[in-house]
Amino acid sequence: MYPQSFCDSNGDGIGDINGIRSKLWYLEELGIDVIWLSPAYASPNADNGYDISDYYGISPEYGSMEDMKALIRECENCGIRIIMDLVVNHTSDEHSWFVEAKKSKDSPYRDYYIWREGEKGSPRLSDYEQDSETRLEQMKLRPYEAAIYEIV
Repeated sequence: MYPQSFCDSNGDGIGDINGIRSKLWYLEELGIDVIWLSPAYASPNADNGYDISDYYGISPEYGSMEDMKALIRECENCGIRIIMDLVVNHTSDEHSWFVEAKKSKDSPYRDYYIWREGEKGSPRLSDYEQDSETRLEQMKLRPYEAAIYEIV
């Protein structure tokens, strides 16, 4: 279930956690006993929520942690389990680990990422330092490089 497109509870045009909660009765009636929830974690949304900037937070456009806790409780009461789509193979360039990793080659977070030499041997910041629109265009052109960063 992609929260953004499922059900909007507050009229802002974006589906949210409370929208999901409002339809649990219907899901239960259909006999659904598990929902696979696309990432609802905090994210700059350059990659539809798969670029997580905080694994402990909920994206404000979807609601709050209290909303998520209520969804979990209500799902349990309905006999519906939740599978959270957890992205562990990459983070957002705004995640604190990446921000710290790119500061120094000696950063303790440096090994959390794959790095490569800059063009023609000169170190430079990766394309991820560009604006998000340019970044998205480059990811479309080179999706296999989306999680590879250059040496600072």
